Amino acid sequence: MPYHPQVQAIWDQLERDHVPSLYTLSLQEARAADLAAVTAGAGQGEPVAEVTDLRIPGPGGELPVRVYRPDGATGRGRCWRTSSAAAGPWAPWTPVMASADGSPTQQGA
Repeated sequence: MPYHPQVQAIWDQLERDHVPSLYTLSLQEARAADLAAVTAGAGQGEPVAEVTDLRIPGPGGELPVRVYRPDGATGRGRCWRTSSAAAGPWAPWTPVMASADGSPTQQGA
């Protein structure tokens, strides 16, 4: 079964750049190479005026929420929460509505 074209493009680029497979490296080398690849592919972040860490009630206890507020933001807006602080970047994300002061108000759709 062929790879999706976008995945194939990544594999082709890695081959052109002679990037070694992570399993051929030591643990420290693999971690450094993986971090470098993720950092290089992340692009430039969006500028924000304020970052606020909050906690909101969840079904199994409080959940951590990080609110990014752009310059000139007023009123309610959408933010996103992860299901677990320990789940990492691949955790499912769900929308949450936030008030002007950054406190969560209700779950959005």
